[in-house]
Amino acid sequence: MISEQIIEDVCSLYGIKVNSIGKVFDNSRTPSDKRYIYPVNDAYMLKFYNNGSISEAYLNDVDRLIKRYKEIGIYCPSLVKNKRNQFAVFCKQDDDTFSCYVEEMARFRLMDPGRIDSFAFRKELVKHLGVLASAYTNIDLSVTKSMWSIIDLAPLDKDVDEKQEHLNRLVRCLKSHQLDAAADLSVSCNEKARMKIKEYFSELPRCVYQGDLNFTNILVDDTDCFAGLIDFNMFGTEVNINCFLNETFCEPEPEEYNKYSANELFIQMQRQQDELLNGIWENYSLSEAEKICFPEYRKIIGLSQYPIVQSWIKMLEAGIHTEKICDLLHLIANQN
Repeated sequence: MISEQIIEDVCSLYGIKVNSIGKVFDNSRTPSDKRYIYPVNDAYMLKFYNNGSISEAYLNDVDRLIKRYKEIGIYCPSLVKNKRNQFAVFCKQDDDTFSCYVEEMARFRLMDPGRIDSFAFRKELVKHLGVLASAYTNIDLSVTKSMWSIIDLAPLDKDVDEKQEHLNRLVRCLKSHQLDAAADLSVSCNEKARMKIKEYFSELPRCVYQGDLNFTNILVDDTDCFAGLIDFNMFGTEVNINCFLNETFCEPEPEEYNKYSANELFIQMQRQQDELLNGIWENYSLSEAEKICFPEYRKIIGLSQYPIVQSWIKMLEAGIHTEKICDLLHLIANQN
């Protein structure tokens, strides 16, 4: 954790006199990836990161993206500049060097998924992606790639993109259970889809996105309607259709594997995602290159989206629904 003295010293660089410090939000992942957020004076959020990913250029890109969201009517807390007219400052504690920045405390509350029909809410939520893309596609893109990136690497990716990493884990699990046919099919489908995407990769329209629409980052108003976003740590430039397909992906609930066949699960996944995508298509039209690559991205995401891969591995390790998972992989790999 960060000492109170360092918090006060950093705040003074932003012209903020500390009257109160709230309970820390510790989002750390490893000793080399510490992430601390301190509420200050019930008005600011002071953020500390030691993973080297936060720079002044990075924060300038975030600030520009926040302004874009505000221009399309979506509230995001603003970043605060320090006395040097910059966003970032750097400090040391023990053996760690932290990059720090300050943002306003959000004026809306976080979404409570227990109070909201999540699918109906998602239908309204994802519509803004089409609005944002229609206004800012291929305009002033960030060098930072989003968490969803395929082929390109996001800041925390090592050697391979996140989807490839997830698929590799799934394939290892399948092979460890002698499910070689399902493993080989998944590998082959992924490789062919990536080859096709690479043919058109430079032509695919891109935009900069917040990049992580989960309920911990979504703000709602007093009527539980979508009001804004926080947490731009996964922001970045992304191929539009890849962002759209990731943010609309619908995986079955674990209990649904007890009720439905693989074909029924697949049809439900496709139907729900298409329903969400229709909200995006209200404001966005696909290019010819996007139409060609759309099914390829859909296959890759279907095989390697984190929540569904985690669910499959858990079930395979427990020895349940093995045949159904293999059938579902076949359906995903062979979709048009």
